[in-house]
Amino acid sequence: MGGRVTDLGAKIAFGNTDDISTSDVPFLRQLRSTTADWLDRDRYYKFRREVREAVEAVEVGAETREPVSDEIRLMARLEGALNIADDVVSNTKKQIRTLNANSHMDDARRRDLKDRAYARRRKQMMRFNRLFVQQMGAQGE
Repeated sequence: MGGRVTDLGAKIAFGNTDDISTSDVPFLRQLRSTTADWLDRDRYYKFRREVREAVEAVEVGAETREPVSDEIRLMARLEGALNIADDVVSNTKKQIRTLNANSHMDDARRRDLKDRAYARRRKQMMRFNRLFVQQMGAQGE
């Protein structure tokens, strides 16, 4: 299962260094993400966790007949939007894994398709983050 590191080694061994991008080099791949990308992704997973916990709290409250705050109920209403975002994020991860495994595709095409998938994922995360903040207010992080 060599993956990107093996592919990188092959490119270097055969002198195809023009085909090497920063996403092919493990250390540089980590540095490639901008701070904004990392923060947006981190915020998405934080909000995601909070919505899942709110949904669970509403379900437990209904079962035990314990009151649940309006804020928790409001947050739980974001579950539908979160499910849509999760589907897009999950599908783009699968697409990227499939692209990485496709040895018949040229590197430029693979890189272009992966960049598009990353952009779709980021756009969906940002859309959910924006919805969360609109519904719940600015979050002190």
